Amino acid sequence: MIKNEGFVKHLIYSLLSVGNILLISNCTTPENYSNPKFQAVYEWIDQRDTSTLYNLLKDNDPEIRGLAAWGLGSIPDSAISPKIAQALQTENDDAVTDALAFALGQTGSMESAKQVWAFHRQKKTTAFSQALCDAFGKCGLEVFFIQAMKNNALPNTYASGLFYLSRRGKLSNPQLLPALLNLSENEQQQGNYAAHALSRCNLELTSSRDALLSLIQKSNNPQKKIALSIALGKCSNVSSASLFSIFKEHKGNENQFVRLAVIRAARKAKLQADSTWLKAISIDASNYVRELGSDWLYESNTLLQPNIIENWIEKETYSLVKYRLHAYLLRNELNTKIRTEKLKQDFEKQADTYVKSYIIQALSEDFAAIQFLEELMYTTPDILIRMHAFDALIKIRMRSKFGEYRERWNLVSGQKLEAHFAQLFRDAIETHDVSMISLAAIALRDTSMPFADAPGKPVQFASIDFMRKALGTLQLPRDIEAFGELLHTISFYEGKAYEGSLKPDYNNAPNWAFAGKLKSGQQIEIVTETGQVIVELWPDVAPLTVAYMIKNIERSFYSNKRIHRLVPGFVIQDGCPRGDGYGGASETIRSEFSDRSFETGVLGMASAGPDTESTQWFIMQSDAPHLNGRYTAFGKVVSGLEHVLNMKHGGHIVSMRVLP
Repeated sequence: MIKNEGFVKHLIYSLLSVGNILLISNCTTPENYSNPKFQAVYEWIDQRDTSTLYNLLKDNDPEIRGLAAWGLGSIPDSAISPKIAQALQTENDDAVTDALAFALGQTGSMESAKQVWAFHRQKKTTAFSQALCDAFGKCGLEVFFIQAMKNNALPNTYASGLFYLSRRGKLSNPQLLPALLNLSENEQQQGNYAAHALSRCNLELTSSRDALLSLIQKSNNPQKKIALSIALGKCSNVSSASLFSIFKEHKGNENQFVRLAVIRAARKAKLQADSTWLKAISIDASNYVRELGSDWLYESNTLLQPNIIENWIEKETYSLVKYRLHAYLLRNELNTKIRTEKLKQDFEKQADTYVKSYIIQALSEDFAAIQFLEELMYTTPDILIRMHAFDALIKIRMRSKFGEYRERWNLVSGQKLEAHFAQLFRDAIETHDVSMISLAAIALRDTSMPFADAPGKPVQFASIDFMRKALGTLQLPRDIEAFGELLHTISFYEGKAYEGSLKPDYNNAPNWAFAGKLKSGQQIEIVTETGQVIVELWPDVAPLTVAYMIKNIERSFYSNKRIHRLVPGFVIQDGCPRGDGYGGASETIRSEFSDRSFETGVLGMASAGPDTESTQWFIMQSDAPHLNGRYTAFGKVVSGLEHVLNMKHGGHIVSMRVLP
């Protein structure tokens, strides 16, 4: 590793300035990873050495300038934006200007974006025009798009910029609505961006209901239909009948995510899950559709005949849905005592930890289950069961019915229920387990907790020294998520503002001997319980991420892991050694942001903030452009995508291997 010392830095920088190095911006060929000069540049990126990277923007070699610019794009800090803007105004190489535009957008600096506004007209390439429009969107420069629209109709290349503007929460001018609807006519990727912009914008869409319905009906692009359906749910005049019509029209497994989006639209519109909807949902072939439908029913105020739900439970084959329906019946106090006892019996019979967790979640609806849940929290050795038991107790504490529980409890025990729960929270933190600490820390600063001890402080303690002690037991960077949550809560109790996000210190130097073995088009095999998935990795886009993952594959780290997180129609996530989403390795790797879009099948690295990536990774089940430039994209499924699109919660990753 090149040490970050002045003399060595100056020496290698001098070599770079005169050397003939074959690098391509954001497309560095893996063959160069054994080149020590390349390694020096990349280590400066990896160490976030912005001063040296600024100097490289003045290098005579455009490929060096381009690599430095892409590197700065992985450091989304507004403080670095003025120099990026300055370099952008003087740069003549098209590839480098594209990279600088990306880096500028990553900073989110409106003032710096304004400095290069006029430069947009001087450059003729479509790629640069789109890159700079994207940057203006990411920086929240709505006035740019309004001005451009006044001059002429916005071209398709502006759609992604408008999406990033909406992602920033800055798309609010009604003058842009006709342009967005027009751009949504496009059936290619830019049409998808326009549709996603509509789904996220701050515009009033009620008057556009019919236009959105027409766009959905005319489109043959499922990804665009998903976004447009979500946008339709924002219309205050959308009817249950019109959404149900779209739901029925999109049959088959290939359209399951469109049906999911329609249900999400109905929930966003606060429509009720009536018997017509539930009849169709309960017989749907998609586990995901039935899951989201049961969620909708669960949170709905509609009280359906118990026999309808009981019949669904009897026929249901997906455990997650089955126990969500039990939770609905418990919430509505239907045969509560008998049902709770039946759920406890199911829990004892069940071998699968993930299915046990669904039962625990259902039991959180019955206050009478509190003793059972506490026993699990205090006595079970299984970290996943313990976490879900504690989470169920938190839900009981947060219920609007807590006042009723409180009266019953106080009469029987003579102890205030608030004090009992305060001890539960303290005990959870004193387990020094990362999931328990995180859940307790978040709950303790929730000011909506019923019957709070004091205004703005839901739970009072004589001293919070136990929190500080627990903070000292956490290991960084492995436990950075729990550390951040607990530090936030300590600040909350001390009456101090909690600012910024935690970033790990530099702790994992690149292994160039290993990275030098990477090759373009490198593939890996993921064997799931339902079949084989082949992924092509992108070492030219995210070399250190790819190298880190391959290293973990070769030591069999990912074998026999469970899909610990699955959001239907969004992502499946794996790589947690604990199985609860709070696990990782003792080291982290740096974020490697790029302009690659998070489309269906793309692999990304999970993180708790920039530069916190470790062992957890995810695969997209559908397009999610809101992740672009915020997470590391490092590969894409090329075969077996159907297994990804139909994975179950807790599904097994049997093994992974690097293909020759």
